[in-house]
Amino acid sequence: MDAVLRKRMLAAREQWVDVGRFGFLVRRPTEMQITRWRNAAALEVTFTIVAECVVDWRGITEADLVPSGASDQAPFDAETYRLWAEDRPDVWQPLAEAVMRMVDENRKRMESAQGN
Repeated sequence: MDAVLRKRMLAAREQWVDVGRFGFLVRRPTEMQITRWRNAAALEVTFTIVAECVVDWRGITEADLVPSGASDQAPFDAETYRLWAEDRPDVWQPLAEAVMRMVDENRKRMESAQGN
């Protein structure tokens, strides 16, 4: 499969979610990922969603990441995001809820396409 098609497939599962003044590009997990998470505790699933489903951000500056940082937009980096998000419980629930809405919408689309 070519890289362009893979990129389009991933983009089809993505959606911007605003939490306060921050924006996060989240990617809906696959059904396989969801199945793996099913037996985990609810809080652990929230942590996994927050850690694994955000693939970009907007509105995050260096000053949001470190004290006395610059006011310039910070480029997205998954490891930097995870370090920051682990200390930001205010974003956990809104991001987890947005991802779960995306999962529900996708399941409804799949059921509709299958005629169920």
